[in-house]
Amino acid sequence: RVDMVLGRVDPNEHRNGFTHLPQSPSLQGRGGARSIATRRPPSTPEAATVASPCWRCRARHEPTPSRATVHRVLEAVIRQAVLPALRARHRTDPPPLAMAADRLADGLLAPSPGIDATLAAIEPVIRPFGWTAFARAPLIEQAARTLGDRWAGDICDDLAITTALAALQAALDGMAAPGASHPEDAPAVLVLTLPGESHVLGAVLARHCLADSGWRVTTAAPASDTALERLVAGAWLDVLHIAQSCVFRRDHWQARLARTIAGVRAASRNPGLLVSVGGRLFSEDSDAWSTVGADAGSNSAATLHRSIETARRRRRRG
Repeated sequence: RVDMVLGRVDPNEHRNGFTHLPQSPSLQGRGGARSIATRRPPSTPEAATVASPCWRCRARHEPTPSRATVHRVLEAVIRQAVLPALRARHRTDPPPLAMAADRLADGLLAPSPGIDATLAAIEPVIRPFGWTAFARAPLIEQAARTLGDRWAGDICDDLAITTALAALQAALDGMAAPGASHPEDAPAVLVLTLPGESHVLGAVLARHCLADSGWRVTTAAPASDTALERLVAGAWLDVLHIAQSCVFRRDHWQARLARTIAGVRAASRNPGLLVSVGGRLFSEDSDAWSTVGADAGSNSAATLHRSIETARRRRRRG
């Protein structure tokens, strides 16, 4: 497989995997293997060269590839072939979302000597749901809402919430693949939290999911609406996504959020800027995004890309 990726072996000459081996009687007569005798040149070839490959292994005998090339090829083989096969072999059906969210919240709130111990405790709960931000987002968001409910019931305090959200963010950043390169004409989206919002988990989830969907994503945490307006005035953006808390609904912030969105539209370099919103409020109230003047809202970061694309098509038709 490595030789094929490097281009040192012709895949058409290795369909059955036995063409470089001496012919044995056990292979004769089988439909899946052709006789090596039919491949040997009529006369003994001279020493193999780049232009005249060896009949035995069909390699082009190119110069030995560099260490960096071998490393890149091996990494590609591991990512594309080895890891998917291992994941498929060891995949188990995830438990119901609510049950897993309760277990995840328990692990996050349990006494722990450090964040590494917390991550080790919660990883077995998260792993059955998949290996991408798309797959894990619904569980993580449900766990955040569970933490909010426990805070409302005086089961945990603000410090415990902050520590738990930091652990979830570390789990996301730790499992994320290196940033993919996107075409320069890929849509540009700015993901940020509303000034004054201390919970950034929703923004982290949105960043991962949109980047995996092919968007050119940048993030920011402006300290004020004025700073936010300067951001959108200084660069061309296709979409602005404002992520509120995944833990609390923030119902009392709706009027302020509406004013912020109106100010952003007025300041934007793109007169057709599309604004989307996310957070617990919009997960539990599917129509709340329209009341604050946004163009789109989604009940999960996993469906954010689809919600934005629907809003863009709706605007083009309008």
